[in-house]
Formats: sequence, C-alpha cells, structure tokens
Amino acid sequence: RWVQEWLHTQVCAGLLNYDKTSTTYEFPAEYAQVLAREDSPDFCVGGFHLIWPLLSNMERLKHSMKSGLGCPYHDLGADHAHGEMRFSAPWMQNNLVQNILPGLEGVVERLQAGANVGDVGCGSGRALIEMARAFPHSRFQGFDSAPIAIQRAQQAVQESGLTNITLHLKP
Repeated sequence: RWVQEWLHTQVCAGLLNYDKTSTTYEFPAEYAQVLAREDSPDFCVGGFHLIWPLLSNMERLKHSMKSGLGCPYHDLGADHAHGEMRFSAPWMQNNLVQNILPGLEGVVERLQAGANVGDVGCGSGRALIEMARAFPHSRFQGFDSAPIAIQRAQQAVQESGLTNITLHLKP
C-alpha cells in the first residue's frame, strides 16, 4: 500500500505515467533514457554507484589531492570499479567508435586495415571491446595496474566472445 501511495505522488508530480487500463506505472520516455536503459547514451545510473565509494574514501582522496601522490584505482574497491564500469559503458558504446575515432585523422582507416593498439589504463575494458568489435582486423592490448580492473575486463572480454583482445596486469 505504501509503495502504491508513493507511486501516485510520483504521477501527481509528473515523474511517472499511470495507465488506468493496465494499472501500470512507467517512466516518460525521456526519463527512461537516463534511468532505465543501460544502452542509452544518456544513461547515468552508474554514476550513482560511484557516490558511496567516493564518499567513503573522502579523506584518502583529499590527502591524495593535497599531496599529489594520487589514489590507486584498486584502493577504491569493487563498488567503485562496478560504478565506473556502469557509468562509462554507455558512453563507450554510443560515442567512441561512432564519434570520437572518426574525428582522429586516419585512425579509422588504420584500424580497418589492421593495427596494433595499446590501451594503457584500460579499466573495465569497455573501450577495448567496442573497438575490437568494430575493427576485427586489429589487435588490442589492454594494460592496467589495478587487479580489480583487469578482472572486470577479463570477464567482459570473455562474455563478448572477442578474440582480438589481450589483457595485461602491470603493477
């Protein structure tokens, strides 16, 4: 009952639509792009996953900024790695191959012909996967010093079925 009341308040506020015939609630299309469709270039829910890991490491991050020594990615933990992956994946899927690479003179042609590409700080491997999928004649090497990043990248590469990506943990 409490959830139903809350849903009705969201309808009154214009944040949800209600269909009386089917008695269902749904996001307006423009909200769904941001909140519910992970393949949308506007999806930003992954950013919410970054909030707690960053807040819980606030003192370490402040010290890193003041000292200039930085904060190793791996030290921010699994929740941060998951949030970063969810936050950056839609951008990689919708912009890297379609918009960014064509803006770099000669790069697409070289990738189409077959190039050797290195991604230093490859994180979860999403950029590598998008490029490897679009340019099957090229070979992609991903390097990262964070074991958690390489683990996530290995899982993502395995799930993708792509064979033109090799990952390296370089502490």
